[in-house]
Amino acid sequence: MTAGVSTTVPAGAGVTTTVRADGGTVAPEPTSGTESAAPTSGATTVSPVDAPAGGSWDPCSLPESELTAAGLSTSTAARVSGSKFPACKWQSADQTFELIIVASGDSMDTVLAPGTYTDLRRTEYYGRQLALFRAAADTHKLGCLIVTPASFGSIVFTVRNTRVQTDYGDPCGDAQRVGAKLFKSLP
Repeated sequence: MTAGVSTTVPAGAGVTTTVRADGGTVAPEPTSGTESAAPTSGATTVSPVDAPAGGSWDPCSLPESELTAAGLSTSTAARVSGSKFPACKWQSADQTFELIIVASGDSMDTVLAPGTYTDLRRTEYYGRQLALFRAAADTHKLGCLIVTPASFGSIVFTVRNTRVQTDYGDPCGDAQRVGAKLFKSLP
């Protein structure tokens, strides 16, 4: 069991990073954006895939065929409960990373608040603006995020390394591969 302190990164994006007692960090994951007691296990609370609250796009509605083509295990789909915005989580088929997609009500500029990110790279993919970055609090570089604008705010992809050896793997490479497969299905 790992005790930790949660810090919201980036501001308003509905994403948190847990700083462990040993000084390490756990890559960002969605949060409600409200202060509440976190589970003592440090695990993300998930629930079966049902319709999200509110009128925003539902990340869990992505086509199974495209999720599979992106290297994700569709049987692991789970809604992230307690999230301020609709959020869904999948494990990769090879169990080396997990993907969390949040339909954020915050704009891309709000997600990219100064001081909350590092390694920022802006680009376009088939005419869709996006930014690839790491959370500033993720000192061990276990995660990588992609944000892209949407009519309701933005869509935030978070890829977190789940390998036993945390210094092995490339979450930003995984995020780019998954994003390339899923971006055509985004609203």
